[in-house]
Amino acid sequence: MEGSGFEMDVYAHNRVLGMYLAWGMLADARQVFEGMPERSAVTWGIMMGGLVDRGRSRAALALFSRLLGESGAGAGAGPRAVVVTVRAATVAGLLRAGRQLHCCVAKMGASDDDNGNQYLSCALLDMYSKCGRIDEARQVFDGMVPHQRSVVAWNSMLAAYALHGWNEEASELYHDMCESGVGMDQFTFSTMPGVFARLGLLEHAKQAHAGLIQRGLPLDVVGNTALLDLYCKWGQMEDARNVFERMPKRNLISWNALLAGYGYHGMGDKAIEMFERLIAEGIAPNHVTFLAVLNACRFSGLVDKGKRIFQLMTQNPRTKPRAMHYACVIELFW
Repeated sequence: MEGSGFEMDVYAHNRVLGMYLAWGMLADARQVFEGMPERSAVTWGIMMGGLVDRGRSRAALALFSRLLGESGAGAGAGPRAVVVTVRAATVAGLLRAGRQLHCCVAKMGASDDDNGNQYLSCALLDMYSKCGRIDEARQVFDGMVPHQRSVVAWNSMLAAYALHGWNEEASELYHDMCESGVGMDQFTFSTMPGVFARLGLLEHAKQAHAGLIQRGLPLDVVGNTALLDLYCKWGQMEDARNVFERMPKRNLISWNALLAGYGYHGMGDKAIEMFERLIAEGIAPNHVTFLAVLNACRFSGLVDKGKRIFQLMTQNPRTKPRAMHYACVIELFW
C-alpha cells in the first residue's frame, strides 16, 4: 500500500503489525514498527506483546525502556503497555526488572483507566507470586482500590498462596472473599478443595465442592484428585468414589489415590476391581499403582491375588519391582 502512495494511518499500521506478529514474522513486524511515522500506546503494546508471545521477553523489556525514553518519564506508557512489560519480566523470571517496573508505575501514579489499573495490579501480583515473593504479592493486593478487586484479583492471590503451600493464608483470604460479596467462579472453587484438603478441613472442602456442583461448574483434575484423596484419608470411600466417577478427566494420580484409599481401609476387593478396570481402559500402571494394589491385598489378606499382581508387575520391564514392593510381598505371606 505504501508503494502506491497510500499513507496508512496508525490503526492500519497496527493491524499489519499485529498480523506479522501473529504469523511469527518478527523481522517484518519490526520493519513496520520502525517505519511508522506515528506510534500510539496501542502500537507499543502490540509490538511488545508479540515479542513476549514469541519468547523474546528481554527484547520486549528493551523496547519498553525505549518507550520510556521517547515519551518522557513514561508519559506515553499506558497501563496496558506496562502490563505487557510486567508479563515479559514474569516470563523471563526477572524479578529485579519487575520491581523496577513496579517503582516506575508508582512514580507515574494511577491512570484514569480503571480496567487498565486492575490488569496492571493483577499482572504485578502474578509476577511476585511466580517469583516466590508472596508477601510482596499480598502488598500489591492490599494496595488495590477495593472496587478494583475483581474475582480475578482475588483468585490470583488465592492461587499464589495455594501454589506455594500457604494454605492457612489461602483459607483466611477465601473467607474474606466470601464476606466481600465478590462473585466466585470456577477457578475459586477449583482452588479451594485442594487447600482445605491439605489443611484436613473436610467440611470446608465439601462446601467448596457443593458450591461447584450448585453452579454447574466442573472441578479440574488437580482439585478433584485433592478432594478424592481427602475423602480417602477420612475413610469416606463412597464419597471418594462419587468424586472419581464424576471426574470428566482422570490422571494416574487420581486412580492411585482411590486404589490406595480402598487398600488402606481394608477394601482389597474394591481395589482389585478398580485395578482391573484401569488395565481394561488401557492405562499403564506405574510403581505407585502396583504398591497401592499390593498393599490392598496385604491389608485384606488376599494372598493369591497379591501374588498374581506381583507376577504381572515382574512381566513388565518398565515396572520391575523395587525394594518397597518386595517388602510388601514378604509381609503379604506372613
